[in-house]
Amino acid sequence: MSADSQWDVQASMYTAVQADTSLTALLANRVFDYVPEESAFPYIVLGDAFAEPFDTQIGRGLNIRLTLQSFSRYQGMQEIKQIMQAVYDLLHEKNDWSIAGQSVISCRFVSSRTIVDKDGKTRSAIQNFEIITEEIL
Repeated sequence: MSADSQWDVQASMYTAVQADTSLTALLANRVFDYVPEESAFPYIVLGDAFAEPFDTQIGRGLNIRLTLQSFSRYQGMQEIKQIMQAVYDLLHEKNDWSIAGQSVISCRFVSSRTIVDKDGKTRSAIQNFEIITEEIL
């Protein structure tokens, strides 16, 4: 298992978020790992990741902490909270993802935070998930 495995997990999460009808209704498929200039709101960014080995006596694995950031310009927190709930519903305690060469042992919500940005208009949310994978032998 290599650092490239992190990309496989992120790509799989991207596909899951893009395919979710609840999130599609809220975001119109605006899911990025790089936000193009002049992007419409709201949107989600697949953010920072941290990975460490999760090896056992019978195989190799990874423990990955992945951050999803959501951005909204809706007046008030309602829209950003709806996005957060849809992300939580999609990812927390789900292990049926398709990831090349890996199986997901668990995906769980770890923490979240909402922020009103300095511009006073943009609301953002940070959600952290822990994904444990093992190599398919």
